Amino acid sequence: MGQKKKADAEAPATPTLLWNERGMIGCTLPGHAPHKGSDSWKFEHWRKIPPGEFRKEGSVVFGLRDTALACEVCSARARSAASATDDPAPKTDEPVEAEPAPKKKSKKDDATLAYLADRYLANMERAGKSNGTCFSYKLELATAMSELGADTLLSDLTPEKVALYFGCARVNKKKNGKVKSPLSIAKTQRVLRLALVWAEKAKLIAKAPLPEDLATH
Repeated sequence: MGQKKKADAEAPATPTLLWNERGMIGCTLPGHAPHKGSDSWKFEHWRKIPPGEFRKEGSVVFGLRDTALACEVCSARARSAASATDDPAPKTDEPVEAEPAPKKKSKKDDATLAYLADRYLANMERAGKSNGTCFSYKLELATAMSELGADTLLSDLTPEKVALYFGCARVNKKKNGKVKSPLSIAKTQRVLRLALVWAEKAKLIAKAPLPEDLATH
């Protein structure tokens, strides 16, 4: 009995899903949602999502249990980890001819969107940005990684691809299909734009791939 209690105590608790009024989903793992009771928690109206809960917005009632919900930060990391282990080299007993060593890539060649997100958020923390601001930007960048691909090379991003992302349903609509507020849409677009502009200054990319109407804003 004592060993069972000890094992239960050591077992990691399943994180609880959290939801805010903007339709973003996080969880209780450290850094995946604001700390309960913090300014960000109150300002963005975060709350837990108990199983089977129904939520009402205006005159529309929809059941969260009918939707496959997942923490956006966890999902982005899982996709990144899965893509890193895809298509492993097949085992073989046959000798393989030695190939010339590839040329070492520069940061511009191999910098991914996930790498940019990590570097940009670290820079924000060093600059003294609040935990709430850093967390809010982390969720917005998780949305970008979910749509564009966490392992997408920055050098493969084009103004056209970024424009398509800015116009996609994930950026412009809530999970219930209602259109987000203009401020919410503008913030999601602004976070990726600022990150790409920073990437250009940090020499992670030759030029920020922004649509012409946003390149100078």
